[in-house]
Amino acid sequence: MYVGRLSLFLLGLLLFVNGIFAAHTFGVRSICEKDPCSHYCINANDGGVESWCSCYPNGGCKVNKFDVFFIIDAAEGIGNYEFSKQVKFIHTFAKMYEISSTSVQVGAMAFSGTPKKIVDFKECRSLEDVERLTQEVYKEEYGGRDSDIAEAFIHAARYRLKRAQGRRENIPLVVILITSATSMSDDKSIEIAVKEMKKQTPHVFAIGVGFLAKKEQLLDFTDRDSLRTKMLLSYSELNHKFLSQSDFCVESKETLRITEDQQTCDIDECREGSDGCSHICANNIGSYACQCPEGFYLSEDRHNCFWQK
Repeated sequence: MYVGRLSLFLLGLLLFVNGIFAAHTFGVRSICEKDPCSHYCINANDGGVESWCSCYPNGGCKVNKFDVFFIIDAAEGIGNYEFSKQVKFIHTFAKMYEISSTSVQVGAMAFSGTPKKIVDFKECRSLEDVERLTQEVYKEEYGGRDSDIAEAFIHAARYRLKRAQGRRENIPLVVILITSATSMSDDKSIEIAVKEMKKQTPHVFAIGVGFLAKKEQLLDFTDRDSLRTKMLLSYSELNHKFLSQSDFCVESKETLRITEDQQTCDIDECREGSDGCSHICANNIGSYACQCPEGFYLSEDRHNCFWQK
């Protein structure tokens, strides 16, 4: 009798757990089944349970032929957990695209006191290559003491972003820096580093993680572009949803972007500079409106502002 009751209890417990799992899974699916998104509803590819709206398949970019290079933090304060989160972030990015010599290529290096290669473009010709070459990367192989972003940029620009490493000519390049420490770089080194990187690409993004990362300092490496400078509280936020919603993309005309309602995609004419407004441009879904500063009025052409006499 006792054994029978125990068996029934275990069976009931199993059904209960399965029920929760099924309800949870159904809940995630139902968001996309209801599909309030104007374009695509995305389910996380990194084990997460969230879903969200995106303007392009897999939460990716309009331009799907480019090289992407990651510069990840291996300074003294970074443990294996934080380092592995950065490596997983590379995997997550790769899953969003076709990885090949004719579409998207991935490269990566780690920096601390001394920058070190993780993988070159020419070594990653498929998603399987990316996973195989990075799955057993440990922080101890790359760790040092100080965080010197300028030195990492200079090293990447001079030695890692070259044809010998598989960098393709006339193909856009995206560089993504991840760091959680204050850089030891001095102003002169930063100036040289930014100049060297600009020779390679204008598409440089920086992700600061934690309270030690300084946004003002990271802005120096993204040409003072706040849209390309992201700040996170912890490494757990480095996930598919963050990637999809942060627009780590090559700038392209008529690019759709998610609007404030997080459901509707729209072309931001103001951001693209196609508005023709003489002073202020205010984007709205499907169009835009020109506005004037105080003391000016908008002319009949709805684009030019004139001083009110």
